[in-house]
Amino acid sequence: MKRVVWAAAGIALAGCGAAADEAAPKMKRVYSIESYDLVCKNDRPTIVAKVWVNSGGWSNPTAIFAGGPPVDGVLPYDAVATPPEGMATQVMTSFDIEVEAVITKGTTHIKLRSDTNAIARPHPPGC
Repeated sequence: MKRVVWAAAGIALAGCGAAADEAAPKMKRVYSIESYDLVCKNDRPTIVAKVWVNSGGWSNPTAIFAGGPPVDGVLPYDAVATPPEGMATQVMTSFDIEVEAVITKGTTHIKLRSDTNAIARPHPPGC
C-alpha cells in the first residue's frame, strides 16, 4: 500500500513540473540583428548588439550560448527574447543587448544568430 501511495505522489509531482514548464514562456530567436560588436568590458568579452523583433510585446532580450564546442574556432550564441502572449501590435521593435560572453578553449570568434541573419566577430584582444 505504501508503494502505491509513493508512486502516486511521484506521478503527481512529475505532472506539476511538466505543467510549470508548459506555463513558462519560451524564449525565441529575435527576427534580425542590426549591429553587433564583441568588446572587452572589465576584462571580460561582452556581446553588445541592436536587434529587432517583428511585433510589440517582446521582453527580456539577451544572448545565450547555443551549446557545443567551437566549430573552426567559432562559438555560437543566439539573440533571443520572450515573445508576447496573445495579441500584439504589428510593428518592428528594436532592443539593445549587452551580456558577458563565456569563451571556451579554442574560441577565436563568437557568432550571434537571429532568425534571418548571423554575424561573427573576433574575440577581443586582452580579454
